[in-house]
Amino acid sequence: MAAGGFVSRAFESMLKECAGKKYPDLQKAIQTYLDSPKQTNQHSSSSEQNQAAAASAGDGSSGEAETVAGDGSSGETETVAGKTGTEPDGSSSVPQSAGDTEHVSKPTGASGTTIITALANAGYTLEGAEVELVLNPLRLAFESKNLKILEPALDCLHKLIAYDHLEGDPGLDGGKNVPLFTDILNMVCSCVDNSSPDSTILQVLKVLLTAVASAKFRVHGEPLLGVIRVCYNIALHSKSPVNQATSKAMLTQMISIIFRRMEADPVSTSSNSSDHTKAASVENSTSKAEEASSND
Repeated sequence: MAAGGFVSRAFESMLKECAGKKYPDLQKAIQTYLDSPKQTNQHSSSSEQNQAAAASAGDGSSGEAETVAGDGSSGETETVAGKTGTEPDGSSSVPQSAGDTEHVSKPTGASGTTIITALANAGYTLEGAEVELVLNPLRLAFESKNLKILEPALDCLHKLIAYDHLEGDPGLDGGKNVPLFTDILNMVCSCVDNSSPDSTILQVLKVLLTAVASAKFRVHGEPLLGVIRVCYNIALHSKSPVNQATSKAMLTQMISIIFRRMEADPVSTSSNSSDHTKAASVENSTSKAEEASSND
């Protein structure tokens, strides 16, 4: 189980740093995410109330029925619904319970699953508006270049990828969530410059390695080259021996992952091509046999 509140904690930390500063768009985006469970709960409770009201509307109280005796009787007999009375012919009438005459379904609550609850499960993939709701504050945080906002944003993105909450193909034409994920990955790469502290560089390296190694966040093409370029530059120019060693080890690991995938991908292609070759050879031998028989 992933800690489902890691996104909320990161956003609250970022919101605290935004207080009184010039990041109104970031504050608004974070507040929109934090308010989303409240809106879901309000919608769920209102729908439950509507269902309960609709169910109770069908439970009307039974009216009184008045039966007038026939010729020769001196009085009138009144029977009130809900009580046992006597009919004019002397037979007794037994009232039916409301449960026998009307089946009232109990209101069923809406699912009301909030995005925070969903993120508590590792492997839950964010879809559609959920992706935008989570990534929009991170994108604005990366644009701020504020270190106290950058680091929790990088840590949050790292966990989103590591827990398989994001699925897409940045850098692949026609892939899933390509523009959004390519944009966010390029922003992560741009977080590193000559003035970046060691802690931020390590956070960036951690995000990039997790992205390349992920089976759901599949990095291709130009974004992948950009990731390798950033790691290479850190290995060459970083003044921190720790960051240099980390980036070199990550480069080795990334290249190993890439080559493993390259070797695994053509398996189906090679098997298909061999099948086609076998089929072609069978067709050729068949045609030759037919030609030989026709010549005979």
